[in-house]
Amino acid sequence: MAFDTTLNGGRICAASVFRPGQLDTPLAKQTAGEPVRFGYKEVTKATGIKGLRYKDEATLMAVMAVHRLLETLGEEDQAIKDRTAVIVSSNYGNVDTVVEVAEQIAATSVDDTSAMALPNASSNSISATISILFQLRGVNLMLCNGDRGGEDGFELARQLIAAGRADRVMLVGVEVDNAVVRALFPTNRQRFHGAAAVLLAAEGAAPELVPGKAEAPIGRATIEALCGYASGAEGILRLALARDAFGSGEAVAVSMCGQTWELDG
Repeated sequence: MAFDTTLNGGRICAASVFRPGQLDTPLAKQTAGEPVRFGYKEVTKATGIKGLRYKDEATLMAVMAVHRLLETLGEEDQAIKDRTAVIVSSNYGNVDTVVEVAEQIAATSVDDTSAMALPNASSNSISATISILFQLRGVNLMLCNGDRGGEDGFELARQLIAAGRADRVMLVGVEVDNAVVRALFPTNRQRFHGAAAVLLAAEGAAPELVPGKAEAPIGRATIEALCGYASGAEGILRLALARDAFGSGEAVAVSMCGQTWELDG
């Protein structure tokens, strides 16, 4: 069935970007640069969530972005979480784990693979972890379909809300920059190393995305200048930047899925 592209864009309740090394810098003032590494201990200390020791870096950054977003909303009842879907877009998130497991199997046998690392070789480990840790029990989707992943996630979120499958959708984009990714996918561009989370809702007092014709909307080039090449996270970073800019007194518009959306409300 073809998607209904006439639907409204939904309301952006909140947005969060987690980028190690630029935590205290607003997204609009960030710059592309070398990645800063961090581990599970920092996440556990910041969130109070345990059991993260063997999670890959992409999952840890995604957890931080969602935690920071939910902190801005305060306590939520279980009924809301039952109707919150999760969509994650990432193309390189677990590439290092997949390579590590494949090399171990090639060198010895599958019996020598780590029982702790092997679950991370599944691409949906990021989306599943977010749903489990934050008890978001709606539809769960993982996208690994190239640079359009963030935009496709937005399109799917609109369809889920319009179809009544969810009242809210937690959209997450995360990418990593490490030696494995650089070796397999060489580029001269700086890469984004971090995660972005945007919460879309059907109703509420949050600013709404409505079709518009504003000039110079936030687009791919805007994000690459601030964050570097963000691949599957790029579209979601656009939405996060638009949400941050809302309330500045100027019109805010973002280019998504071949059209311009203005934030109204």
